Amino acid sequence: MVGMFALAMLFRGLCFTVIGDSPLLTHPVVDAGSYDQWALRIAAGNILGHGPDDVFRPPLYPYFLAVCYRLFGHNIVAVQWIHYVLGGLSCVLLSILTGRFLGRRVAIVTGVLASLYAPAVFFESQLLTPALAIFLNLLGTLMLVASIRRGTSVHWGWALGAGLAFGLSAGVRPDSLLPVGLIVLWLVTRSQEIPWAPRLGWAACVIGGILLVITPITVRNAVVSGNFVPIASNAGINLYVGNRHGADGLSACPVGIRWEQLVSQVPQSVLEQPAAASRWWMKQTLIEVAARPGESLTRLGTKAVAFLNQREIRNNIGFAFMQERAWPLRWPFVQFWMILPLACYGFYRLFGSARMRGRRIGVLCLLWTVGYWGIGIIFFMTARYRMPAIPFLLIPAGFSVMALAEAVRKRQKRTLQIAAVIIGVVATLTWLPWPAPDTNAEGVRDYVNLGNAYQAGGQREAAEDAYRRALALADDPDAHYLLGQLLLKDGDNGTARSHFEKALKIVPESPDVLLARAQAQLRLGQLKAGLDTLRQLDDLAKYKNLWPKRSTWARALFMLSELEEPLHQHELRQRAWAVDPHTMAEIALLWDRELERATDVFLETCDREPWNWYAQANLGMVYLQQGKAHAALPHFRKAVRLNPAKEGLQFQLARALVAAGEEEEAAKILADSMGRLPDCRLRDDVETLLDFVRENKIARKLDTETK
Repeated sequence: MVGMFALAMLFRGLCFTVIGDSPLLTHPVVDAGSYDQWALRIAAGNILGHGPDDVFRPPLYPYFLAVCYRLFGHNIVAVQWIHYVLGGLSCVLLSILTGRFLGRRVAIVTGVLASLYAPAVFFESQLLTPALAIFLNLLGTLMLVASIRRGTSVHWGWALGAGLAFGLSAGVRPDSLLPVGLIVLWLVTRSQEIPWAPRLGWAACVIGGILLVITPITVRNAVVSGNFVPIASNAGINLYVGNRHGADGLSACPVGIRWEQLVSQVPQSVLEQPAAASRWWMKQTLIEVAARPGESLTRLGTKAVAFLNQREIRNNIGFAFMQERAWPLRWPFVQFWMILPLACYGFYRLFGSARMRGRRIGVLCLLWTVGYWGIGIIFFMTARYRMPAIPFLLIPAGFSVMALAEAVRKRQKRTLQIAAVIIGVVATLTWLPWPAPDTNAEGVRDYVNLGNAYQAGGQREAAEDAYRRALALADDPDAHYLLGQLLLKDGDNGTARSHFEKALKIVPESPDVLLARAQAQLRLGQLKAGLDTLRQLDDLAKYKNLWPKRSTWARALFMLSELEEPLHQHELRQRAWAVDPHTMAEIALLWDRELERATDVFLETCDREPWNWYAQANLGMVYLQQGKAHAALPHFRKAVRLNPAKEGLQFQLARALVAAGEEEEAAKILADSMGRLPDCRLRDDVETLLDFVRENKIARKLDTETK
């Protein structure tokens, strides 16, 4: 077992040396970015959360991340290695489970296959759930097996422990409840040697353990949102995305502009009630499925086949995209197309075995696999949804390897012929180019995510290059919009406007793109066109829900107030303050107007949301702008404490310290920032302020010596 763990860690260490510094991993994007920000809020003191967004996903993985951040700071590398350790321990647990039924040699083979399974390391390298969920699933399964003693008696403690492990797994990803339910039902009906009363008591212990974990989550969700949400409220939107008209069944929830377009369909009163929102999406799904039953059945078949395909269907980051840049993720290291054919032959041998224990582990593995297969068919099929089923395919695959070796050694021709047929047929199925991948669309998403990661790291030129690479593959609205934003900041207003126009041809009602086009038009002196665009954005509120984009809406109203006739200016300004006071307070700060009103808004936000680093920083900026440097300092310090990775906060704290006359501390902060920042505009600002502080210190020293 020690050797198995060491092998798993060596392979993970090898992968880390190649992919560990990838911007896509060091600056988390999409779901990983959401988990990262949520965990930061928890670590900063927002323990329960706030509002409907904090019950959208299951909460236990963000809490796990928050504990890591409290122990090691906001250190992505530390979390990656914690994931790797969990992955190594999962290989050990899998070996123990295999050995319990199939013996030591099969256990070793299974452990080696698990240790070198490349997609597992890919997911463990991200701030995503599979590493923790798989570990808990295997731990719970081992306890479940231990709770039934030789098929004649039960152990209540192990049953309760299994339930707790499965409950934690469900709190990380609720999809584990389907296979767990199938397994518990099978074990209750199978164990005929045990009287019904102990069997039902055993099942009650398992279910009770699950409920002991899920109940506090449900209570927490009720406190946060005021709704009954057992674990998470994202089931409805996931069901809709995987089964709506035109869906391919392979794509996860859209991101960026397309996500905003989707959410704008839902009334705000529904969005504010997570349980109602989930039901709303489920109802829409049923309406669209009923309208086109033939299309729906075809899509279900596509999802069923996709589970067997050798492709690792992308969710956030494409496995194939990362494979191109990381040789340890490629052959000869273990891939899905190697495992599935071996597993199918292993199932054939296990179910034909005369040994009861072999058949039992075969059924156990099959139920786990079918359960996760079913989840993918119900929602949508991606590699991340398939990943928790892999350990339970590795067990029959390991048994298959040993059975084939035995057949070769004994020269059992008929056995080898049957094996060749089964493995050959399944291998052919895994390599069929159907469902056909849209490689361009997948590449676009990866390059857009890469550009966002580069932007988060302050690498502006690399981000622009990534967005241009995305557009070389396909006409994508997010790539056009994000590239246009970069060009707009650089003053290339004409080219920026052309990118916004191209984005609007694809998504003509995107508030963000409309606002960006208006900004470009106004900078180009196209006053009437800019006004028309802003009015078009405001008109969207008549038939779309703009509340999720209220910041954009408020900015548009403010710009209109600056451009419209004086008669309408006050009315538009008041509407903007009503739509989003926080955004208007930021604008007031930027324009040096209505600072007292802005101060009240930021103070109220800081009192209501003490974890909100952005509000703390803005309050500090207001005080600094009013010449109250000493009043600004505690708010900048708190903002830095809440979000230590944000280098811009360190710079603003240093500014406040200089203004307050505390130049020694400011110099230290600026010098530390210089050591971390890449070449970017912020680094130039830091260097300028540091030079100013040093020159001031020298000037004062000379003045003192002269006196």
